[in-house]
Amino acid sequence: MQQDPFEQGIRATLNLGHTFGHAVEQVSGYTVRHGEGVAMGLVAAANLSARLEACDPALQGRIEQVLENVGLPTRLPLSLRP
Repeated sequence: MQQDPFEQGIRATLNLGHTFGHAVEQVSGYTVRHGEGVAMGLVAAANLSARLEACDPALQGRIEQVLENVGLPTRLPLSLRP
């Protein structure tokens, strides 16, 4: 963090998924763990980026596959869905 205090370089990359992930954590009353929230946030960020045509739509699927392969969730728990 000392190397990039303004989140312009490496920290911006490391923060990918955190904005959505923190929202998931908060809405769940912090029953969703941080890493799980960030995993779901990664998928959400890829989905948004694809919808905005900022990345290849296949990216979301690739991210989901990697996360599922390591046992992380990629979708909101049913209890948090509208």
